[in-house]
Amino acid sequence: MELVELMHELQGRKPVALWAQELGINRSTLNKIYRGKRGPGRAVVRALVRRYPERRDEILSLFLSRNGDNRIQKESDRNQ
Repeated sequence: MELVELMHELQGRKPVALWAQELGINRSTLNKIYRGKRGPGRAVVRALVRRYPERRDEILSLFLSRNGDNRIQKESDRNQ
């Protein structure tokens, strides 16, 4: 599972605007994440952990593995 998939699961059937408000982030930020225009950054992860503390380990694990993969890819690209 990826972090964006978990975000969809946590959102459930709530409208994006309502869920963004609950998280304390901009609706446009969520829309960009869902459309693949940007990834969920630290602020979004902090908001998710605040709202879902019982899922903290899962959220952080998905975020760190995603960012670790990006760093590895960037280093690989530089070495070519």
